[in-house]
Amino acid sequence: MTIEDLNKLAVEIIHNNLYLSLATCNDNETWIAPLFYKSNNKNQLYFASQLTSRHVQHILKNPEAAVAIFDSHQKEGEGVGIQAHCLVNTLESKPEIEEALKYYKTDYWELSPDKFMGNNTYRLFTITLTETYLNDPRVKEDRRVKVSLNL
Repeated sequence: MTIEDLNKLAVEIIHNNLYLSLATCNDNETWIAPLFYKSNNKNQLYFASQLTSRHVQHILKNPEAAVAIFDSHQKEGEGVGIQAHCLVNTLESKPEIEEALKYYKTDYWELSPDKFMGNNTYRLFTITLTETYLNDPRVKEDRRVKVSLNL
């Protein structure tokens, strides 16, 4: 398995999962939240959340975060997933939100740009993966390898 194969595997993991764990920090408080997400064909993921949630309160003060994405149904010792440093930003303008809604789809609720603007309690966020690692499936010990994403 080459580094190109590992890069492709990381992209597959991102595209084939629905949930990620987002770790945030504000001053001395850390938090981790499981979130439904969708990805575009670049280095970005999208999620929706309430402004009052703890992870959003952290993001509004500190946009630096970390994510983990993996399929929890993998057998012990065979699981492969990604860990990444990221920047999280609130999408504010209608054109930004419209672009994100091309990728962020859900059957849970009806989506429109207005749902994420004004006095509404929900916002749409983008996660930009800045440094991504995959646990290396080529070796038995727990070792991470940096991968390049061309989502």
